[in-house]
Amino acid sequence: MAAQEGEREPLLHAQAGAPAKDRTGVGFPWLTVVGFAFLTFNSAMAIYRSRGDRGAVAFVAFSYVDLVSLFLCLRWHERAPPASVTRRMLKVAVWVLVMVLAVGFSYKVAAVMPVPVMKVLVWWMAAATVLGGSYAFFLHRKRKGTMLATLRSHSQALRDAAWSGVRFIVDSGATRHAVGNMWLLESYKPFIPPFVAKLADGSSLRILGIGHIKRGNFSIPNVSHVEGLLDGLISTAQLDRHHHLISCLGNGVCRIMEADGTEVGGAILEDDDTYVLRFLEVPGSAQV
Repeated sequence: MAAQEGEREPLLHAQAGAPAKDRTGVGFPWLTVVGFAFLTFNSAMAIYRSRGDRGAVAFVAFSYVDLVSLFLCLRWHERAPPASVTRRMLKVAVWVLVMVLAVGFSYKVAAVMPVPVMKVLVWWMAAATVLGGSYAFFLHRKRKGTMLATLRSHSQALRDAAWSGVRFIVDSGATRHAVGNMWLLESYKPFIPPFVAKLADGSSLRILGIGHIKRGNFSIPNVSHVEGLLDGLISTAQLDRHHHLISCLGNGVCRIMEADGTEVGGAILEDDDTYVLRFLEVPGSAQV
C-alpha cells in the first residue's frame, strides 16, 4: 500500500500544481493584448486626425468604448458557469452592445449614401440584423451562425441593389476611379477621417474610402468612394498612370488595351454623349 501511495503522490502533486502554473502566466493571451493595443492605437490616430470634427471624434470614441466593453463581456460570458444568472445577464449585455454598435454604424453609413433608397436599405439591414440576432441569441439556441447568415444575406441584398442600373463612365477629365456607393466595392477600406480633394473650380469632394470593383465583367482596383456621385467614373489618366493601359476613343467606341494591343476593356458612346463601360478587367500584373 505504501508503494502504491508513493506512486500516486507525484500525480497528486502535478494536479495540485496545474492551477498554480496557469496563474503564473502560462497561456497569457498575447493575441488579445496585441488586438487591444492595435485597436487603441488606431482609435487614437483617428481621433487625432479628426481634430476639430466633434462628430467624428465622438463616433470613434463611442465605437472604441463599445468594442472594448463587448470583448470584455464576451470573455466573462465564456467563463461564467452554464445556466447561471451572471451568464444570462452577460448575454443581455452583449446583445445590447452589438445592437448599439449596429445602429451607430448604420447611422454613419446611411449619412453618406447618395440615394434615399439606399439609406432605407441600410436601416432595414440594421433592423433585420438586430431582430435576427435577438432571435438567434435568445430564442433559437440550437442553431448557430444565424446572425452571421443574416448579415451575409442582407449585405448581398445591398450589393445587388447597388449594382442595379449602375453605369461606369470612361472619363478623360477624372484623375481617379470613383463611385458614390460603397456597396459596389469589395475589400473596402474606409478613411477615418475622410480625405478632402479640391477641384479646379475651388469646390471640394470628400473621399470616404477605397476598394475594388469585382463583379461579372469588371475587375478594377483602387477605386475611390466619393460622396455624392451617382454614376461611377473610370479615369483614363489612372488607367494610364497606375495600370499602364491605353484608352482609344473614337467613332462611338472606346477600347482599353495593354501595350501589346490586347483588349481588356470597352465602352460604347450613349445618347447622352458619355462612354459607358461594357467590360473592363485590369490584368493582375497591372493591378497596383
